[in-house]
Parts: sequence; C-alpha cells; structure tokens
Amino acid sequence: MPLRLSKDSLKDFHYVVKEELILPFIEETFIGGGAFGRVYKVAVLAECQTLLESHKMVMVESQPAKRSLNVVHIARKELARGPGAASEGSILRLLTQLEHPNIVEFLGSYTYSTLWNLLFPFHPLNMEEFLRRPLELRKNIVYQSIYGLADAIRAIHDFTMKDGNNLITGIGYHHDLSPANILVDGDRFVITDFGLSRLKLDGQDSKTKLKGGHEDYLGPEAYDYDQGRNLTVGRSLDIWAFGCISSEIAALTAGLSVKDFHDGRKGTHEGKLAVTDHAFHMDGETHPLVKSVLEQIVLQSADEPSKAFVRSALEMLHPDPQERIAAGDVADRLALVAVQSAYLFAVQSLDPKPLLAKGDIDNAAFYLLERTRLESWWTTYYQLSEPRVYKQVHDLLSLLNTIGNSLNEDRIRTDAVGAPGGILRNLWQAIDAIHSHLPIEARQIAATQWSSTVCECEDTAILGAIRRARRFDRYGDVGANATMKYFLESLSSSLANGENRRLVSREYVEYEKVSFPTKVTGNGISVPGNPSRTIGTYQLSGASHAVLIEWKQYNPPLDDASSRDELHNRMDALVNLLDPEETPRPALPHANRVLECVGYFHERNNHKFGFLFPLTTERPESCRIYSVHQYIAITDLDLEDDHIKRPDLGHQFQLATGLAFCLWSFHIAGWVHKNISSHQVICLAQSVADIHFTFGASALAGFIHSRPEASEVTLGPIDEESECYKHPRYLPNVRFRRAFDYYSLGIVLLELGTWSTMESLRSYHSETNIEDFKETLLSTYVPLLRERRGSIYESVVRSCLEFEKLCPNTDKDTELHFFKRNVLDALAQCNA
Repeated sequence: MPLRLSKDSLKDFHYVVKEELILPFIEETFIGGGAFGRVYKVAVLAECQTLLESHKMVMVESQPAKRSLNVVHIARKELARGPGAASEGSILRLLTQLEHPNIVEFLGSYTYSTLWNLLFPFHPLNMEEFLRRPLELRKNIVYQSIYGLADAIRAIHDFTMKDGNNLITGIGYHHDLSPANILVDGDRFVITDFGLSRLKLDGQDSKTKLKGGHEDYLGPEAYDYDQGRNLTVGRSLDIWAFGCISSEIAALTAGLSVKDFHDGRKGTHEGKLAVTDHAFHMDGETHPLVKSVLEQIVLQSADEPSKAFVRSALEMLHPDPQERIAAGDVADRLALVAVQSAYLFAVQSLDPKPLLAKGDIDNAAFYLLERTRLESWWTTYYQLSEPRVYKQVHDLLSLLNTIGNSLNEDRIRTDAVGAPGGILRNLWQAIDAIHSHLPIEARQIAATQWSSTVCECEDTAILGAIRRARRFDRYGDVGANATMKYFLESLSSSLANGENRRLVSREYVEYEKVSFPTKVTGNGISVPGNPSRTIGTYQLSGASHAVLIEWKQYNPPLDDASSRDELHNRMDALVNLLDPEETPRPALPHANRVLECVGYFHERNNHKFGFLFPLTTERPESCRIYSVHQYIAITDLDLEDDHIKRPDLGHQFQLATGLAFCLWSFHIAGWVHKNISSHQVICLAQSVADIHFTFGASALAGFIHSRPEASEVTLGPIDEESECYKHPRYLPNVRFRRAFDYYSLGIVLLELGTWSTMESLRSYHSETNIEDFKETLLSTYVPLLRERRGSIYESVVRSCLEFEKLCPNTDKDTELHFFKRNVLDALAQCNA
C-alpha cells in the first residue's frame, strides 16, 4: 500500500521507510546534482500527503491509458547514507523552527533502502536562471527580496531559537551560497542546499576547514594557490558570497548584461596548480572589473537606494575577512535600502501634479497632504539609530507596497470627494499604520515636520483646498497652519492685481486722540499707559462696533514702490492671519491667544496703520485694556492692604501654555513676531481690580514688527520698552530669527514665574551689559522658578533663554520640534 507522507511523521523525526511500503510518487524528473547529492522534481498523490495544501490536476501516463490525478510537486534531494546527510537534516530541522520566509521550508526526511532523502517545496526557478533573464520585477521588489536574503543569513549566523522556556543560541554558516543555491519564488528569494552548513553552540569558533563550494563565489581567503590547498574559513565567507550575488543583482537592475559581467571576470590564479575561474577576486584583492562596474553603477544611479545597495556590496567584497562587514550590519543596511526604495515607489504614486494638470484641485490637496505625511515619516525613520527588526521591516514594506500598488488616480477620484471611503480610507489606514511603527517621540517629530512641510507649499489653489480639507479631523491642525500660509500667498497675488481686500476706509473709524489712560494705578502704584493702543468705534453695515485700535508706526517715506507694495501686502496678510473667519484656529483650549482682527486703516499723514480688533466682552463701552506688564508692576509688592489680587497659579500656567502655542503656530506658518514682551500680552477687564478674573484669557498683541521670515521690510524702530526682551545677539544688521522670539517668550515666562517685571530685575544690575545680564538671569533668577513654579517650568524657561545653545541645528523642522517638545509639551504638564 502507498505510504502516507505527513508533517507529523517526517518533519520532526527522521523516518525509516520499510521496503515493502510503496512511496506515493507518480513521476519524478531529475533536476540536477553534484558531489553532495541529486535533486528531483517529484509528483506526489495529493490524497497521500499532508506536506502541502495546494495541489493541481495533471495528466499522467498510466495503463491502460492516460488519466488525470490530483498531485503536488515537491523537491527530493537524494543523499548517500552518512554523517553529512544526517547533519544537513538536523540543521534544516533547527532552521525550520525559525520559520524564516527566505530559508527553504523543510518538509521532512526519510531513508529508503540505502538512500537518505530530504523533501522541500518545489520551485522551478533558481537565481542562476533568474540572472540570465530580463528583469521583470520592479527594482523596489528586488531590494525587498535581497534584504530578505540578508536577514536569513543573519538568522543563520546568529542563531536564536526558543524551545519552551529555554533559549537556544549558536553561530552558523552556509559556506555554499551561490545563485544556483537560491530559489526564486515569485518575488521571494529562498536559500537552499545546506549540505556544507553547520550550527555550533555559543563559545565555539565558526572557523572550519573549507570543504567545498562554488569556486566563483569563494572569497580570497578560501584557497592557498601557492600551496594548492583549502584554508580555514569562517562566517565571513558567506558575506563574500552574498556580496558576489549582490553585485550581479546590481548589474541586472542597472540594465547591464550579467553574462558579460561573468565573462569579464575570467582569469587564471597562478600557483602550485593554476586555477582558471570567474571569481570576484584576483591576486588577493577584489577583482578590478568588479570594482569598476560597481563604482560606475553608483555614479550613474539616479536613486539613493541603488547607490546604497552597491556600496553595501562593495563592503561585503572586502578582501580581508576580518574587515568584512558582519551579517547583522548587512541586514540593517539592506533593510534601509528596501524600505527607502518601497517608500519612493509609494511617494511617487502620490504625485499631485497629474491631478493639478486636470484641474482636480481638491484631490491634488489630498495627495499633497498624504504625500507630505509620508515624507515626514521617512525623514524621521531614516534618522533612527535602532536596529531594523525583520518583522517590523516586513510590515513596513507590505504597507508601502500596498500604497504604491493600489493607489491610482481613477480610484481615488471617486472616493476622495465627499465622505472618506474606499481607497482614501485605506490610504489613511496604511499611512497611520506606518507612523505607528515610530517611537512616540519620533512620531511627534514627524507630525511637526508634516505641518511645516505642508506650509512650504506656495500654490494658493492647493492651500485653499487644504483649508477645505479641514472638515476631516485628520487634517485639523495641519489645515489650520496651511490656512495661515494660504493668506501669505493669496494676498501677494491679490495685491499684485491691485486688490486691498482688508483695507478699511478711514471715514468708518472714530477714536479720541487720547482715549487710552496715560497711567494705570493700583495698590498705590502708578505705571505708564500704552499709547500704541486706543479705544474707538468702527462703522460696519450701519452699526457701530466698539474696537481696540492697535497702531503700527512705520518709517516715512515709502518712496520705493516694491517696499510700499510689500508693506501693504504684509498688512493685508496680517489681518487675515489674525481673523479666525479667514484663518480658522485649532479647536484647542489654548489656541485663541490672538485678538480677532477685522481690518486695518491707513493714516498717511501720521505714517501709521491702525488695526481693528472688536471688543466682544460684556459692556465693551466701559471695558479697559491692560497689559500683563502693568498688572505685574502694580501687584509686585506684597502689600497687606492690597485690593488687587494676583491671578491663580493655574491661570498663569494656562497663559504661559497659550502664549507658547500661539508662537509655535505662528512660526509654523512662516512668520516671526519680533516684538514679544509682557507689554504685548493684554487682558480685558472693567477695572484693575477685575484683571485676575480674566487673566487666564489674556492674548498676544503687538504685531507691529511681525513679518514673514523671508520679508526684508521693517516697520520702524524697536520700541524702547522692548529692549529688556531683546536677545543680546539681535544687533543692527543681524537678521531676525525664530530663536530671538523664543528668547523674548522666555523673558515673559520668567516675569510670570518670579512675578517681577524685567525692568525691575534689570534695575538691580544696571551696570551689567545685556549679555552679562542674560547670564545673571540664568544663574540667579531662573533657579528661583524651581521652588516657585516647579522644575518643569524652570526647564521651559531655560530652554527658551538658551535655545540656540540647546538646539544648535537651525533647520526649521528641528527647531520647531525642539520647541514643541521642550516648551509647549512641557508647559502642558504644569498645572495647579
């Protein structure tokens, strides 16, 4: 009766088949063989085996006529009985426990008559034949497959297996890697033929006397040509062979003839016995042709993964085995090659240009949003220093391939408009899953970079579409920041066409020449008022509205047309930036730290602009406006009979967090404030005694000098009152940068934490220059915050004041992330 071949009987234990049993083999074909065995393709009756699930109907010769049978095809390796056969079977049983997709699956072994047999799934194609054919796989799939081989070699070299509660570790080697011993299963390369392989326990040396192998793929350390004998070799021999295979793959993907590459290496090694072969070395060094071909591929490659792959191949082909790169490092590098190549394939599929060419702006915006999010992931992932774990890399490759394979213009057009569904939702899920593989802090870095990158777009049509995309929660914050940028671009265009959308006619605005108090008094203390703000009314649609007017002085005259245009451009842009109807703000409790603006008017004779901010509080006609600086000044002393209370500590933390968030959003949009001080943080109240009720809702004002980072126009001199808040390095002819805003914010936070104005602190050190005063603040006053506001708050203030020292990288994304992590996120942890 036929023997039933099952995994239970063959895989875990070697099976001895009695000669009276019949093997269920219908037909077999000789494939090839060598010194260590012969390999056959065998058709097995499907009902007589449980080794493989898939099977097919084939016609077979039988008496009295041909008939159809269900069969599976397996590979049978036939070996002469002996220790070598038993050793290969034992190694395969151990390696099978790894379940590595790039190590051939071992189906089992048996002895029949005097022959030892090993069974494997049948794969009709090996790499030797694959290299002769035109390349049909995409390059990113080839790199994915070659990475799989690298990780399989790593798994063999550094063997680790868990057996119950026991961890089995050891070192192994293959010592016969060549294209003939690598199978090609679709888009997967599989290592086979472990006849020369060994696994040794930890503590044992991997070196052993060379017993064989394909001479073309043996390293220069394998054979002594002068003595005519094999030498002792180690695991690095596998790395050399893998470097040879990788160089042939590189030639194939570069469009070169692998045959010509093979023929060009032909040479004779002189010695006791002259040897002619096509090895990748000559005279103890990497073959000159190999180095020349690989270096030329690097020069001509247009993509970084191809260059990195070839560089890795060259490192694997180091003639000194002691200097040759290790298997783990090879796997790490090729993991990055595979992921980057898959990423490029995916990101190219998200190119919005074809949609823009068709006028499909909304879908182009979706493409841009997801493309930049994917780009932010890659930039962050690339910089990670941790080892690439196979399971994680495999998952990333699968997700990236899913994006690249399934995303096409027609399918997303039908799904992206309206409710998110179909391919768009699948795209969201895939990119979310990719980001989930990042460590938490890295995810935050990627999120900051995403928002910053979107804001670099200068196409107003796309930025406008991103504004509309904010209806999806996914794009809420990044859409708000992009909306800010939208007005920078759209207003430049409108002004170029003679449009001043937010300019209000002077006749609709009324105000008293001296309507702001010249002094603010409380607790027996008087401090100066602020002439840069006044109260007035604005006529709109026949109704009168109470407004705060904030004045922006500029240096006359504006004779230069380009400067005048840029100035008006900036005024329009600033109004829209401060108008939540035009620039929606994130739905966060600390997001509304800027007064709402409805327009501006121009007093040409007085060389100033007036910005209009509606007063939306109760009884606006009796509302007064106070700065935080004034409030601190009149409550600085601990008076026993004071009737003006200081704000709750929780409100102070609330204000500090809100100011930091406002500045961070402002910088993401590409603007700098340039005038931050406690004079420019204002609160609305009916009287001085009521300030503590509304203190937590104070807002940032003083946009007199605010401008886009790229702008060169400045509206007049810096106010004298802002000198104490100015960074010591902000000197004449020094371009303003984000770090200067952070320093000014740090001064305001220090004032809140010590509850003292900076002028008051400066008066104790009047003989000290501004640079030395900064050091005094850091050494004397900042440490006080630990006791008064806590160590987190102290660290926040220090991060602002020493921003350039703690974050020397001036890249915008790096600075924004540092600020978010060390200031904004840290302040969110402060509560009372």
